[in-house]
Amino acid sequence: MTTPSTLPLLPPLTPMGVCKGAVCITAMALTATVGSVFMMGPILPLMVIRPRLFRWVTDWMMNLWLLLPVALMELFMGVTIMTSGDTLQSDEGSIILMNHRTRLDWFFFWAVLHRQSTLRTEKIILKNDPKVVPGFGWAMQVACYIFLKRRWETDKPWLLSMLEYFGLLQYKGQFLIFPEGTNFDGKGKASSDRFAQKNSLPEYKYCMHPRTTGLVFLTQELRQKNLLDTVYDVTVTYPDSIPEHGELDLVLGNLPSRVNFHIRRLPQASLPASKEGLEAWCLERWQAKEAALGAFYTGSKDYLVFPGGEGDGSEMHTQGSDRGTLYIVLLYWIAFLVAAFTLLWYSIIARWYFLLITAFFIYQLVVRGGVETSIIKSCRWFYVQKDRRS
Repeated sequence: MTTPSTLPLLPPLTPMGVCKGAVCITAMALTATVGSVFMMGPILPLMVIRPRLFRWVTDWMMNLWLLLPVALMELFMGVTIMTSGDTLQSDEGSIILMNHRTRLDWFFFWAVLHRQSTLRTEKIILKNDPKVVPGFGWAMQVACYIFLKRRWETDKPWLLSMLEYFGLLQYKGQFLIFPEGTNFDGKGKASSDRFAQKNSLPEYKYCMHPRTTGLVFLTQELRQKNLLDTVYDVTVTYPDSIPEHGELDLVLGNLPSRVNFHIRRLPQASLPASKEGLEAWCLERWQAKEAALGAFYTGSKDYLVFPGGEGDGSEMHTQGSDRGTLYIVLLYWIAFLVAAFTLLWYSIIARWYFLLITAFFIYQLVVRGGVETSIIKSCRWFYVQKDRRS
């Protein structure tokens, strides 16, 4: 894409960076695949007999795995995460809305969730593509991440089914949504510009016009189910370099040295109640983001200042406050991989089990659309039977 001259680009590749990237992506792929089979596989029956316990256990497993990318990002790749503004709260049901500068925004945001809130209850609302990736996709299906096809006529009933599932469990999650719908690249920017021209809106240079339908629906449904306490408006910036190529930059070890997140906490009661009011509020926030991002990338790139004075430059350095935990996580996953591959090497039962669970995940994806479909149906069945007994 054509990038404004003020936006930083990544430095040239280095052999060391490529080696580090290869190690990171290999470690994440192996642990995601083997972890899905040997950690999540044995507790799959809980989705039928104890759906609330199933959700709790699998969330903690996801928390343990998501700490691995945080550890690799900070300890191995040397990425520093900075935050400004408000602080996330772990005991709230929340919507986290964020501009989508790159396909790695959520990857870097895991460090913020770990330090300020929790990774356990995060549920990303994302495009359907990652769902089909072995290992990663299996774990995200079990974790009940919400995959959308970007066709509202099919996405609306699916989103409603997912939210009804969380409602049955009275589950207060952290729902991360990117209202722009896609990351800021040439195709996405062109689509945003066409949308702006069609609706007589100004063309944005540093973010894209949000699509409000999904956000408004999510907000209203969570409110109705009493699962929403707070909305966090998060703005991500890349002060020194931008990983324009997303996952490829991760594979090649070509990551920025610093990523900034500005957080604004808004009690849900402070947001408009009506559909039209929520739409207007979202558009106003993105207009403010465009102004703040423009000033950031054309200025000193130290911190964001929004129109009206929001953002005072106060920052919190989030790296290094719990390195001991991250080292323990690394040691755990190394030991886990050694144990798993030793078991696979010596035990034919383990090999057959691995094939069986792999076949289960493939069947669920191809025939049923994903494991989360079975999770939802099992949860409904459980509560229907419970109501009949009561």
